Amino acid sequence: MIQHMRLVFQADNLSVSEGAFLMACCQHADARGYVSEPLQLLADEAHMLLPAAQDTEQQLIQRGLLLSAVRTDPANGQLSDLRRVDLSLLADIQRTYIDYGPTDAESFAPGVSW
Repeated sequence: MIQHMRLVFQADNLSVSEGAFLMACCQHADARGYVSEPLQLLADEAHMLLPAAQDTEQQLIQRGLLLSAVRTDPANGQLSDLRRVDLSLLADIQRTYIDYGPTDAESFAPGVSW
C-alpha cells in the first residue's frame, strides 16, 4: 500500500537493503501490514539475490520491524511464509521533517498556484 511505502521513505536509520526489502513488502501489504508473497518475489522486487533478502529479512525481524511465520497446507505442504510489517514501529522511527526549500517548478513559475 502506498501509505505503508511512504512510512519506509520517511523512516530513519534504515540501511539501503532494509529499505528496499520493506518497500517490496509494503507494495503487497494489506491495510494491517500482512504480506503473503513468496520471499523470491520480494527479493526480486528489492533487486536482491535470495541470500541477501534472507539476511535482510532476519535483520528486520531482529529490529522488530518485521514478523514472519511459516505457513503449511496439510494437503500440499509449505506455503509462502506470512509476514507482517510492524507499521506502528515504522511510524515511530520517522526522521525529523526537513524543509528543503522550493522545488525547481516553484522557482520557474513564481506566483503560480499549483
